[in-house]
Amino acid sequence: MEITELRQSERFVAPAPLSGSFGSHDVAIVNICDRGAMVTHAQPIRIGTTARLSFRDREIVVAATARVVWSRFANDTGTLVYQSGLAMQQEDPALADALRKLLSRHVLRRDFDSMDRKRKRLEEREKVRTGQKMTFIRTQPDVPHEQVLLVEHARTQLGGSSDAEAIYEYLQHTVDLDTIERVLARRA
Repeated sequence: MEITELRQSERFVAPAPLSGSFGSHDVAIVNICDRGAMVTHAQPIRIGTTARLSFRDREIVVAATARVVWSRFANDTGTLVYQSGLAMQQEDPALADALRKLLSRHVLRRDFDSMDRKRKRLEEREKVRTGQKMTFIRTQPDVPHEQVLLVEHARTQLGGSSDAEAIYEYLQHTVDLDTIERVLARRA
């Protein structure tokens, strides 16, 4: 599978996640470049939220205004964690300089493996897509078909979880909890 590198900046990963903040949210910086960052956090953050991303390592302080461009519930480690992608609002030479200093101190390292990880993820999705059986769900008129699909998609993304509250959080409160419970009751 051919993957094209579209990044305009070199990405750096934090071998040990760096603690910081995004507005009023505590975050851990997973990877960062002068154009964006991926962070993890305990509470959901809405897509489109703009706030100040900041963290420090000794005397190096990193601060930049960023906007959430994607966010997802990530239950990879068995803990309730969200991952979000941030886009920096403007180019900042001070940010690029701070990243170079953190790289020289080995607080960050170059991410040479990101394209391989992306290729593997896409291959896994393709295997799932081509090997998956179609499931048809009969809906009652009281639950719109679109909402049933949203709930089922969220359930799949959460590893088949039937936890209505987890699905409610994953869908960022866009589907009523009662509706989610009705859809899940039909599956039981």
